[in-house]
Amino acid sequence: TLKHIFGVLARTPTLRWICLGGAMQLIVVSAIWSWLPSFLNRFDGTSPAQAGKQAALVILAGAFGAFLWGLVIDRLSVRNPHNKLPVLSALCLVSMAILMYAFNGPLVGTARLNLIIVGGFFMNCTVGVVVGVVMDVVHPGVRSTGAAVLALSQNLLGLAVGPFVVGALSDRWGLREALAFVPLFSVLAALFLMMAARSYKNDSALVSGVALDIAQSTTAHAVA
Repeated sequence: TLKHIFGVLARTPTLRWICLGGAMQLIVVSAIWSWLPSFLNRFDGTSPAQAGKQAALVILAGAFGAFLWGLVIDRLSVRNPHNKLPVLSALCLVSMAILMYAFNGPLVGTARLNLIIVGGFFMNCTVGVVVGVVMDVVHPGVRSTGAAVLALSQNLLGLAVGPFVVGALSDRWGLREALAFVPLFSVLAALFLMMAARSYKNDSALVSGVALDIAQSTTAHAVA
């Protein structure tokens, strides 16, 4: 059974690219969420308590962003579902541009914090959409496993990696430079999502008309 389940998943290239793309974007998210209070404390002289509150605003903006970008992408994909991944890739690149400028540009204090909040609104764009794409391309009989594979990859390759990468780069370059570099992972996210877009149409077509036997049997029993 396990061999069959993971064989089905392995034959779905969109799933692999989505797992990688979502994880790369979450490297950016987890890095900034983890290190922003320290950055505000060191470079803006913000007290630890106030820095925590300001970082919470970035997290809150990310929560709204995940919800809103999910709605926007669903709306843009009503007529053509294949718009999802190109739009999502573009949002990842927008988040990269905003955050790199915020950490490496001339802005300081409140102006810089406001731009980081805007970047936080964009950088969480993948969270809801990648789950929907996985449901579109995975056989109905293994969707729970597919969702688990996505969650595992996002945690191990994304959320767990971001804080470590910034910590390691900070020791070598400095915290500001590390935070200015980490948004470049959004380029990888956009690249992997576009790779997923190449196989999305075919993979979704393969499962679009699939119905589980148990669902058919229940329906037949109800009709009888």
